[in-house]
Amino acid sequence: MHSATNAPSSGPKGQGTMTTLKIIVLGCVLAAVAVTLKIRIETPEGRQPVARAIVTNHLQAVKGELALP
Repeated sequence: MHSATNAPSSGPKGQGTMTTLKIIVLGCVLAAVAVTLKIRIETPEGRQPVARAIVTNHLQAVKGELALP
């Protein structure tokens, strides 16, 4: 038994596996972005997208601090 036959190959098979992994990871990232953009949160102003809801809630929390004297 030769040790060279058990070594991981960096040939086409290894590159194909890495490309497949990159495609799967990219697909998961795109799916996560799509779900995040689709989710809406209930706020006092009604249902809003996540980013807008975060800003609205933050502005309501600091409303007293932002008021002019």
